[in-house]
Amino acid sequence: KPLAKVALLAILILLLGLKSEPQPVVDLIRQGDAYQSRKEYSAAIEAYRQAATLRPRSAVPLLRIGQVYLAQRRYELAGEAFGQAYKLGAKEEALMGLGSAYAGLGDEERATKCWRQALALDPGDAAVRYRLGRIYLERGDFQAAQQEFEALLAQDEHSPAAHYQMGLLLADRDPQKAKEHLTKAADDLENNVAPDAEDMLAALEEVEREENEAR
Repeated sequence: KPLAKVALLAILILLLGLKSEPQPVVDLIRQGDAYQSRKEYSAAIEAYRQAATLRPRSAVPLLRIGQVYLAQRRYELAGEAFGQAYKLGAKEEALMGLGSAYAGLGDEERATKCWRQALALDPGDAAVRYRLGRIYLERGDFQAAQQEFEALLAQDEHSPAAHYQMGLLLADRDPQKAKEHLTKAADDLENNVAPDAEDMLAALEEVEREENEAR
């Protein structure tokens, strides 16, 4: 679902960090990435730790370790890795990971704080803004959630994930507007939200038919 894109963006950010690393470290990171792609998490962590030993002042291996722990839902260990990466200067990426770790631990307040700090460093970070919108939605803070998804659509008016979330938010307050957003989400067949958007559209149309019959 949309979180898959979020994870992909995080990986792309980490790949950019390899440009300044010496070749032995790059080789170990790529080896760890290969293990991680096969879900061989213990081997991945070992490769990343070896890279960290070679480059103790580099945040890149620690960011990778944090991502592995997130995938394993070992949120406390993920938080420790991202915390160390933050101290080594990887502010935005570490804050993004810390937010995910806190969210996994159920500490929504800290998660929100980390993501807001990450967004302050890069207001155009769609992945962080999406996570903020989702966590506001889960907390029932619909106004704050709507603000984040509207900001996402201002950045990318074709974002299916943002249109889908807006459709959910507006379903009971403005069904017609909700249907417009859900239609845009459903039309993008390459995005995983399309089936859910179609289901929600069908539900709204059924409610509309029942209301018309009642009238």
